[in-house]
Amino acid sequence: MNDCAIGSSPPKDLITYARENMIPVSATVELTPFCNFSCLMCYVRLDKEQAERQGNMMTKEQILSVARQAKDMGTLYFTLTGGEPFSRLDFWDIYSEVSKMGFLVSVLSNGYLIDSSVAEKFSEFGIPHQIKLSIYGASDETYKKVCGVESGLTKLENAVKILKKCNIP
Repeated sequence: MNDCAIGSSPPKDLITYARENMIPVSATVELTPFCNFSCLMCYVRLDKEQAERQGNMMTKEQILSVARQAKDMGTLYFTLTGGEPFSRLDFWDIYSEVSKMGFLVSVLSNGYLIDSSVAEKFSEFGIPHQIKLSIYGASDETYKKVCGVESGLTKLENAVKILKKCNIP
C-alpha cells in the first residue's frame, strides 16, 4: 500500500483489499434518536413517546459489543451519530471505550452542543479522526425556520472555531 495521509475516506488500495477479503472498512452507530433540534426534514429524530413505542435504544454495553465485533472483523473507521450524539448522557463513556479499541473515530453532530468543555473532553479521551458537522442554512433565521433553534448558525460557527483552536479535525 502507498504511504499516504489518512483523509476522510480510506485509500483505494485499502478498499480493494477489504472488498476482496470481506472486511467492513467502516461502521456507523446511531447512539440515540433524540436531538436538541426539531428539523422539518429529519427522518431519525424521535420524541420519548415515539421511541418507547418503537423499542429501546441500545445500551452502552450493546454498543460496545457491536464495536468489539467490528474491531474483530478488521473495521478501521467507526462513526458515532444520532439524533445528536452529544445529547446522550453516556456519550463520553462510549466514545472513550471505542477510541481505546483503536478505531479512527468520527462524530457526526449538528454542532450546537460543542463548546470548550467538549474540546477538553476530547483532549482527555482522545482526539477524534474527525468531527462531521451538519449545516442546515446560511443564517440564524434559516436555522430557526428549518430546525426550530435559536442562533443555530452562530453556535455552529463557534463550534468550528473551538474545534480549530484545539486542533480537532
